[in-house]
Amino acid sequence: GSFAIVYEGVERMTGETVAVKQIKKRGTQRSAIQKEVDIMAKLNHENIVKFHEHFDDDEYLSIILEFVRGGDLRDYRKTHGVLPEFLVKSVASQVLSAVGYLHQQGVTHRDIKPENILVSSKNPLVVKLTDFGLAKAIANDQSMLKTFCGTMLYLAPEVFPEHYLKAANKGSYTQSIDIWAIGCVLYFLLTDRHPFDCGDDRELTLSRICNAQYDIQLLEQHSSSAFECTDFISRMLQVEPRFRISDTEALVHPYLGGEASP
Repeated sequence: GSFAIVYEGVERMTGETVAVKQIKKRGTQRSAIQKEVDIMAKLNHENIVKFHEHFDDDEYLSIILEFVRGGDLRDYRKTHGVLPEFLVKSVASQVLSAVGYLHQQGVTHRDIKPENILVSSKNPLVVKLTDFGLAKAIANDQSMLKTFCGTMLYLAPEVFPEHYLKAANKGSYTQSIDIWAIGCVLYFLLTDRHPFDCGDDRELTLSRICNAQYDIQLLEQHSSSAFECTDFISRMLQVEPRFRISDTEALVHPYLGGEASP
C-alpha cells in the first residue's frame, strides 16, 4: 500500500518464513495503532492472513504476518486470465466466509479488492483476506478516498457523501460496504472489467457507482447460470446499504449452491 512496505522474513526461533509489513506512522496516536493490532491478534479464520506479532517504535510499526506465497488475486487473474466460473464461486464463498467472521467480531474490512485477496493455494484455489484497515488507521481517515485508480473503484456509494444523495445517513457507512466491494470483485473476476470504471473520467465513474449503473448483459455473457449470477451480484450492488444482501444470506444464495428465499 501507499503507507506500507512488505518484506519476506524468517522467524529465528522456528525458521518459518513470514511476511514483515512495515508501516510509517505519520503522527497517528499510539492508542489507535494498538487498538487495530489487538483486533488483528484476535482473528482466527482459515481465509484470513494470520497475525503473529508486532514491533513498535517512534517511526514505524512492523507487523509479522503469515507468509502467503501465491501473490494476490489481481496478479493471479493476470496470469490465468478470466477465471472459470466455478473458481469465481469458490472465491466468493471463501471471501464471504472470512467477511462474515470479521463482521461477527465487529470488524469492517473497508478495503476489499483483488490486491487484498491473497492466493494461499492454487490447486485447490484457497484465498485469504489481508490488509483490513490498519494502514488507513495509521495514515488518516481520508486516505482511502484519495486513491482513484484502484481502491475507489471498489468503494460503496455511501463513502462519497458529496455525491451520494439517496441515503438518509449519507456519509456514514456500515459493514455492508464490504458486501458492495465483494460484488465488484466478483464482477471483475467474471468479466475482466470493473462494473463502474470509466477510465480517467472521475465524475462519470462516481455517478455510475452512486447509481449502481453497470453492464448486466456483460455479466450474463460470462455466466452459465445467468439469472442466478446477475441476481447474486445485483443484491450486493444495491445503492441503499439496507437493501444489500448480508454475508449470511449471500453464502446460501442459489448461485453458490444454496436455497435462499427470494
